[in-house]
Amino acid sequence: MLFFSGVDEMEEKQQFALVSKEFGAALKRIRKKKGLSSTKIARLLLTESGNYLNLENKDPNPQLKTIWRICTALSINISELFLEMEQGGEKAKD
Repeated sequence: MLFFSGVDEMEEKQQFALVSKEFGAALKRIRKKKGLSSTKIARLLLTESGNYLNLENKDPNPQLKTIWRICTALSINISELFLEMEQGGEKAKD
């Protein structure tokens, strides 16, 4: 679950790390489903490929504007990204 209710600071950091990891994994799954390379997405975002890959592979903390730009480049709604995060997290638990 992606909610931070009633947790201490350490647990909050751990939960945030998990959400961040799932964010990157969801981006990668969507990008691959659409048959796009990280280089192509980076070009659409007017950034270096390494910058985009950091969002997929490291613990990202992007601004909402960045998330919106990525979703636009992937031709999806922000809600689809969050749904993919939720579904991916549920699949990983099974």
